[in-house]
Amino acid sequence: MVGSLSSWEYARQMFVACRFVALASLLIASAASAAEPEPSERDRNIARESVYQGDDFTKRGDFKRALEAYRRANDIMQVPTTAIEVVRASLKLGLLVEALAACEQTAAFPQQSGERAPFTAARNEALKLMTELHARIPQLSIAVRTPTDVEPQVVVDGKALQPYAQSTQNPGHHIVDASAPGLVSAHDEFDLIEGQTKRVELVLTPAVTAAAATKSGGTYWPLAFSGLGLALAGVATGSVTGMLSLNAANELSQVCRPDASCPPNLGLESTIDRRNTFATVATIAFAAAGVGAVVGLPSLIVSVRAKKDAPREGLAIGPLFDSAGKPVLGASITVW
Repeated sequence: MVGSLSSWEYARQMFVACRFVALASLLIASAASAAEPEPSERDRNIARESVYQGDDFTKRGDFKRALEAYRRANDIMQVPTTAIEVVRASLKLGLLVEALAACEQTAAFPQQSGERAPFTAARNEALKLMTELHARIPQLSIAVRTPTDVEPQVVVDGKALQPYAQSTQNPGHHIVDASAPGLVSAHDEFDLIEGQTKRVELVLTPAVTAAAATKSGGTYWPLAFSGLGLALAGVATGSVTGMLSLNAANELSQVCRPDASCPPNLGLESTIDRRNTFATVATIAFAAAGVGAVVGLPSLIVSVRAKKDAPREGLAIGPLFDSAGKPVLGASITVW
């Protein structure tokens, strides 16, 4: 019997406590409602004029200024009829996310007994649009991969997004940047269309790794410059001495036999020596140019790729001359 009475007493106390909490909540709500005074006559006039301005801008097709005017009026009045104008102007500008937020505000206004028909119509229009907008608004999913547990900062269209994993965005062009201390930031740009669901994955890499890669690539620059310098010098020297060797060979061809043997006692020894010397120098110069190209070009390519640029030009081995001072058939200088 005592246990039974104790249970009943406990239940009674809980009922009293619940009623007290409910009454306190009602009082708090009433106080909060009373704390928000009705707009003054001056504010009402400002809101009314803002609506007129919004209507005028809408007729002119200036929906951006119309939206500003309707928002100004809605901030004062906070009624379904001003909120639905914000919805309509936002839709004209393609601001689906903002339009949905305004729809939710319009639909959230409590229905009053005997309220005016425009209030009810605005609320019903907002409820209908909410279903349509949920299907039209693009969904964006962002994943950021980092080598550490650091929390990245994600910025979409210049505004920080937190949380960033899932968000709704308006159709159109968007820019996403992700960054974190000590890591190289990542960037992506894309376009969204209505109803699209897009996933973006950004990878943040250690800044030290990037610096090391740049330094590693940079160590080949001296070798590239040395090799290409040797190649250019060899081509220049070989071209000049080759031409001199050809001139000497032409002089000899006028008095010597077809088998390259020359009559004695004509004083042609110096010309023959000159032809052979220049031909040898030309061959050595072009061989040096080939070595320089073989060393310099790969070094240049590796160094440029380290900076994420493609090589723009190169140089092939030039023509070689034989011992008679004649150019080797099929040899050429190629620049690309």
